[in-house]
Amino acid sequence: MNTSKKEISYYTIDSNQNIMKEVFKYDNNVLTDIENYKNNKKDGVFKKIIDGESQISKYHSDSLISKETTKEEKNHIPEKPLDSIVKMATKPSFKVGDEALIKFISENLIYPTKARKNNVTCVVLVTFVINTDGSVTIINADECEDETLKAEAIKVIELTNNLWNPGSQDGKPIKVRAKIPISFDLY
Repeated sequence: MNTSKKEISYYTIDSNQNIMKEVFKYDNNVLTDIENYKNNKKDGVFKKIIDGESQISKYHSDSLISKETTKEEKNHIPEKPLDSIVKMATKPSFKVGDEALIKFISENLIYPTKARKNNVTCVVLVTFVINTDGSVTIINADECEDETLKAEAIKVIELTNNLWNPGSQDGKPIKVRAKIPISFDLY
């Protein structure tokens, strides 16, 4: 019997610069597993669906906190936008690793003087495309009203140009949309 297994991973960087990964696993288009990681450690809910039952485990920093089994109403598709990232065999990656990306952002981010002086804080969500050659194209920056903070966040992501390994599908590079939140706070 030929089965079709698929794994979808969503990556974000939270406001504390933690790398968050949410994984959805499917077998013949039926959701079988949901996994959550923080900085490559199990963190959050892990759900495995077997024969109509959900085995739910909760983790914090790779330590198991609780485990339970419940009856599963139905296997459903998660309420996430299923775009080009769904079809990827390989996700794009920062050439020297996820932790290096966080370090790169923190070392190159300069808090604009005017925003610092006026005690302006916010998280800028930068949306960009990682192209087939590893270059980046900025789509937009939002969730922050301060234009100087938006400009600085865009500048830092633009500095990552050509520092990415592109995503791929069927062994061929593909364009992938990505989002990274960049936090500006004075604490």
